[in-house]
Amino acid sequence: MTPTQTATTQQLLFDGPWSVSSTVLIGLAIAALFAWSLYRERRVLGASTTLTFASLRLIALAGILWMLLAPATVVVQTASTRRTVAFVADASASMETVDPIGTADDSRWNIRSDMGMASEAPGSTTPALASPSVAADGAFTALGVGLNRLSDSIRSIQEHHSQDAIYESLETTLRSIQHAQSGLETVVDQLSSIPSTSQNPAAGSSSLDKPVEAIASDALRILRGPEFEEFAEITTLLSKGKSPSDHGWQSGLRDLQHKMISAREAIGHLAARLAILPSENPMDQNGRSPITADQTESGAFAKLSRSQRVDRVLHSLRETTLADLNEVDVQWGRFDSSYRSVHSDSRSLSTTGVANVPAEPAPGSMATDLTSVLTHLRKLQQQQPIAAAFIYSDVAHNGTSKEAIDRFAADPNESSDEEKAPDASDSTRSQSQSGDTASLMQLATTLTDTPIFIVPIGNPNRLRDIHLVSVESPSVAMRNDDIVIEAHLEAYQCDGERCTVQLLRDGAVVDFREVAIEGDFASRSVRFDQTVSYIGKQTFEVAIAPIEFETSEENNADIVDINVTRSDIKVLLADEMPRWEFRYLAQLFRRDSKIDCDEMLFRPRMIATGKREPSQSFPTTVDQWDQYDVVILGDIAPEHLPVAAQESLLQFLSQRGGTLITIAGQRAMPSAFMDQPLSEVIPVTRIDNTAEPQSGSSDRPQEFAFRATELGRSHVALMIGETQQATRLAWDFVNRFSPVYEVSPYRRPKPSAHNLISVVQRSSADTIDDVAQSSEATEDTFLCWQPVGRGRMVYLSGPDTYRLRFLRGDQLHYRFWGQLLRWAIASDLAGGSRTVRLRTSKSKYQPNEPVRVEVQLSNTVGEPVVGAQEVDLTLTSGSSKRTVRMIPDDALPGTYVAETSFNQPGSYIAEPTGPVVSELRQSDEVENDRAPAVSFTVQAEVPTELIDTRCNRALAQQIAELTGGQVLAPSAVAEVLSLLNLQPEVVESTQRTPLWAQWKYLWLVFGCLQVEWIVRKWRGLS
Repeated sequence: MTPTQTATTQQLLFDGPWSVSSTVLIGLAIAALFAWSLYRERRVLGASTTLTFASLRLIALAGILWMLLAPATVVVQTASTRRTVAFVADASASMETVDPIGTADDSRWNIRSDMGMASEAPGSTTPALASPSVAADGAFTALGVGLNRLSDSIRSIQEHHSQDAIYESLETTLRSIQHAQSGLETVVDQLSSIPSTSQNPAAGSSSLDKPVEAIASDALRILRGPEFEEFAEITTLLSKGKSPSDHGWQSGLRDLQHKMISAREAIGHLAARLAILPSENPMDQNGRSPITADQTESGAFAKLSRSQRVDRVLHSLRETTLADLNEVDVQWGRFDSSYRSVHSDSRSLSTTGVANVPAEPAPGSMATDLTSVLTHLRKLQQQQPIAAAFIYSDVAHNGTSKEAIDRFAADPNESSDEEKAPDASDSTRSQSQSGDTASLMQLATTLTDTPIFIVPIGNPNRLRDIHLVSVESPSVAMRNDDIVIEAHLEAYQCDGERCTVQLLRDGAVVDFREVAIEGDFASRSVRFDQTVSYIGKQTFEVAIAPIEFETSEENNADIVDINVTRSDIKVLLADEMPRWEFRYLAQLFRRDSKIDCDEMLFRPRMIATGKREPSQSFPTTVDQWDQYDVVILGDIAPEHLPVAAQESLLQFLSQRGGTLITIAGQRAMPSAFMDQPLSEVIPVTRIDNTAEPQSGSSDRPQEFAFRATELGRSHVALMIGETQQATRLAWDFVNRFSPVYEVSPYRRPKPSAHNLISVVQRSSADTIDDVAQSSEATEDTFLCWQPVGRGRMVYLSGPDTYRLRFLRGDQLHYRFWGQLLRWAIASDLAGGSRTVRLRTSKSKYQPNEPVRVEVQLSNTVGEPVVGAQEVDLTLTSGSSKRTVRMIPDDALPGTYVAETSFNQPGSYIAEPTGPVVSELRQSDEVENDRAPAVSFTVQAEVPTELIDTRCNRALAQQIAELTGGQVLAPSAVAEVLSLLNLQPEVVESTQRTPLWAQWKYLWLVFGCLQVEWIVRKWRGLS
């Protein structure tokens, strides 16, 4: 059935200056005059001529009268479009949550079909409300509707709209006030009928009941004030088409608005108090509350999920209030990651509470995307006027459909995914995104003509729980390092409690802290200081002892792995000239007992220390380079680093797993090596010349600012603070007060590079936020790295890390290079024995994420074992086990690789097996009894939808206010429907076609008169 019905009527109208009767009388008078004049000339004219002249004069007279009457054909086309009321229910996974008793407006949702709905038809001024709580919610909602319409009236008056529009808004405001008065009268009557506490123990304490009744009386007194009586009189006069005698009545609407706001605040407080009363049922003559169906079913109600509660309410609403809505269309729908319309005869309609047959969950239910609902409403608005939309949801918006918004903006008539079932990709995309509230608000502002009423369901607060939010620790450390493990916990509804936070290693408690909790919400940080004394992966567990009645104990513990490397690092530090960077690094490494540093400096005189002192040149073979863990090259000229040294250096990186750090300069590095073998591993290219600062344009040197990228914020190499928070503050401090002045034009990272710190030119007018946005947009790098076989190449685009010393001493500078070197050598850390080493790229993976395991086979003298056959990788988790064949890596002799993935979370152990592995283990007399293995964890993927199931009432309020709606109690929907304009929208188009405005009628008149004149002249008559 189409929503628009069209009717066409056609009629003939006379728009002349005189009425039809007057024109006819004038015509008769003129006709009589014509007849009398012809009667006088009948003897002269003769009978035939007289009749001819009479006919001509009558025809001319008829033409004149026709034009004087000005007839017109009027075609009136009336298009009557039925309004629609949309009911949309949230079908996402969070709606299956069962809220604890007393946390989710239970009294408002636990209503029977004969209690919570208005029994009167919509449009009645006295809806029947069954209980004080329902009556108070209805009064609160009615005043909300009235305030919105009163604001529309004030705006219409200011913008000089039509009187009809102003009166319609004022009339709705008056009806809403009358509804609110009726609801408050019901509250007062119901409360006054409840006996006092001494006679009725079930009614609750008198200290609670008396203030409630007083609040209701005060609010009712406000609504019966003189301002409201005067407003009723003004509205009555306007309905009769009369103007109020008080010409200042329009300015008085502001005062009325303030009074309504005050009354609504009081009613809101009243409704909140009534919702928590022990009992609202009328008492019997003995002062006892009779047993009702609700009471006997309270246990069953407590087990209902959010979606089941919505089912009950919507089913009751359809059987009562909606049964009388014959003049509007009712549309049903549901949404999760996308919107889907539901037909009235569909069994899946139960998800919106219309049927009793439960529906199967949708594939995309792991996300709540409110933008899909608003996009559908906006599309529907183009086809049919929407009287109101009611959304039943926990408003846990965690998805975004910005692409749907953009698609709709391009073509509003394009069919979208909302009419189709969502696929798995929709769900995955929504899970990977946080809720885009900005796009949601932007879309809501386009629906100002579609009031959206949101009925929120669910607990808005966290349940009693202690949650270990995160555990921070360095992922890499050297043996005997003092490390800090910091745990962040949050406690909800645990005021006055004390909890114990324990630090465990190998299952044994090594330290603990006792934390006092104050307030309903508390956030605490606990710090543990530990010393890692042996090489290898060390696992620490932070656990919180459970407290009584805690919601979940699964979030009370977390594990961190720390890769502990050997306690010495062999470094080669070389530069062309003693730049400040070289000087500070040399002094830093000399003071660090864990770093064995050889230095090379070519100008102004040759300096070489350690292993480089005899030759005073760079290594030229892989074995010579392999004497170092990390090589740091400054602005070295190519003549000092010959091709042979470069080629062997590349082999040292790719085959031996070494690390090269280059610090760019203005003379040679890296510009002079672009045609050298070293250029293969340099991870940057030159920027455009137009991006370079103009030298000499100002006396002030060009400043650069840098900022950690998204990847760098969590990278271990940039952990210059003891915690992530301290690290972020430290980098921000350096960026603000110590700008960089020397950056190489070679700073555009290649696609294979990992950019950790970005850099951007900064002017004096730039703010830190501007710099942050620019640095993310330009993609220029200050620090980046890329893998080179088993090793890595690290690139610094400027010799300015020594500026970390400014204002803070050498603390930040020391930590930066200490973490960078620890991270560099940590790549060589692997589990296993001397002859069989294996490693994974990381220790924690997500489900279905590729897991790459590398195994290095070597004999007892360290030579790689190549060409081995039947090298397998056995993966064990609990009782399950599977084997993956390993493939030799041609670029890395002695290295075998296996890649796999896991869809089940858990702890896995990877162990290489095969004949060659067994022989190597037997040949290793030192560790042949220890099986080479490495462990990793596949973490459970918890959807965003289920991490936080709180009801977001604040977001619901924002959407409702932007669209002219409200946040409703479930029983207040009938109240809203009774105040809405549900009549069809009628549009009339009139087409007027004049029938007299044609030249033929004028020619007819003149023709008749001209014929008579010609005949008279021809016959010689006067």
